[in-house]
Amino acid sequence: ECFAHVVPFVLCGLAEVGETVRTSATRTGQRIISHFSDKAVELLLPELEEGMQNEHWRIRQSSIHLLGDLLYKISGVSGNKTTMGDHDDDNFGTEVAHNAILAALGTERRDRIYARLYIKRLRVD
Repeated sequence: ECFAHVVPFVLCGLAEVGETVRTSATRTGQRIISHFSDKAVELLLPELEEGMQNEHWRIRQSSIHLLGDLLYKISGVSGNKTTMGDHDDDNFGTEVAHNAILAALGTERRDRIYARLYIKRLRVD
């Protein structure tokens, strides 16, 4: 597939100093996710997981943002609040969304990604 050649350039663009390049790279990643989410999992997910560990904060931030876009696309959730609960965690999604993510990623990969996101959420650097 041609995406295998494009993805490294998209992720490299996330670290660029120029805002225009970063914005273009982010939008390109979002378009890949939006139009090719079934293939995006296998193409982008390993790169996004690696990007979450990158030394450059821009790559970490953009990788997490694109990962969120990918998870929303997989789950079918729009990102808007889905319940009327008083607690923020009540609004994350439905059982159907969680099952869709589980089906797409598998238990081990899903748990690894959730754990990394949780750790990144707690880290300040």
